[in-house]
Amino acid sequence: RMAYVIADGTVVSVFYNGLGARIEERFTLRSGEEGKKSYTLFTESPHGLNEGDFVKAKGTLSVKTREYEDKNGETRTAADVVINGTAEVQTPADDGDTPY
Repeated sequence: RMAYVIADGTVVSVFYNGLGARIEERFTLRSGEEGKKSYTLFTESPHGLNEGDFVKAKGTLSVKTREYEDKNGETRTAADVVINGTAEVQTPADDGDTPY
């Protein structure tokens, strides 16, 4: 069984000829500070999203690990949270209660 996720956030980048997007979901922590979750979205056909769009993304959840070199030359490992599915652009007037 696959995990399923719905994420509401802002598109911060678009890539892979419109098949991929990076989404940031912002929220308030109990401490009052701002928190953020980042997702990478992949769709089967071009999604038509643009940077700055507010989007509701839904699909299966997976995690992809990758290694990179930090600014000090140290090798680090990162985990990218990936949504494989669809996206719908939301306008600020949308209340988020639109059913899927």
